[in-house]
Amino acid sequence: MRSLSYVAVDGVALTAATAKTVFEFAAGAQRVVRVAAFGICMRSVTATDGPALFEIETDDTGATTGTGTGVVETNWNYTSTGTAGVTVKHTLTVEPASFALDRTFQWRVPVNGPYTEYFPLGDELILPVSSISRFRLTAPQAQTALMWVKFAD
Repeated sequence: MRSLSYVAVDGVALTAATAKTVFEFAAGAQRVVRVAAFGICMRSVTATDGPALFEIETDDTGATTGTGTGVVETNWNYTSTGTAGVTVKHTLTVEPASFALDRTFQWRVPVNGPYTEYFPLGDELILPVSSISRFRLTAPQAQTALMWVKFAD
């Protein structure tokens, strides 16, 4: 396992009641990805806006990837990394053509500020070898979001 890395993206435009894949992780054939933490912050325009749905969906049966912008992961100590065992895209503009849900994790997150979830050592979320996982947000109202994911691969 390599050291902890992170990816982050800001300014993700969410359309009301429409799921948006913020990150897509394509795990390599030799490594699992261990999600250690993630954070989400939205800029709600109204204090009474309801919570957003955050999902991590995984397909380990050979799904195709979507169309998005490639992300260069950075080591948690802020230095550049070597060869990655995972390919990460952000802000998908085209969702994958096929996606068979093998597992789904869901959280309700506030749209009026930050939300962070940490997974203790040994209890990380595992994204299996050769799988495609997408980190999706669905907000009840139009929002702008920032998201980061800390992981090891």
